[in-house]
Amino acid sequence: MQKEIWNGTRGVVGVNLFREKEDKIPLGKFKIDPETERRKIEDLKKLRKDRNNAKLKETLQRVRAAAENDENLVPPILAAVKEYATIGEICDKLREVFGEYSEGAVYI
Repeated sequence: MQKEIWNGTRGVVGVNLFREKEDKIPLGKFKIDPETERRKIEDLKKLRKDRNNAKLKETLQRVRAAAENDENLVPPILAAVKEYATIGEICDKLREVFGEYSEGAVYI
């Protein structure tokens, strides 16, 4: 099989078919327009003020409980999203249970 791949009689995407060209264009840093950044921060502040924070807190606790009990996380995460939880808020609850990856750490 390997010989077929090498001589081209068998195609494998990314190995001998549809490979990226080696001369990639270097990417620069992505810069956000200061006005866009300011507007997005204001939008987030407004969202946090206007949403039902009591109900949000309850849905985030269900995310944490599901993670602790090895349950399906999709329904409580969707409920939290419907209450306008941010990705960061949801991930914070998951980190409380699962921790955070650290290179070189030993996981059991």
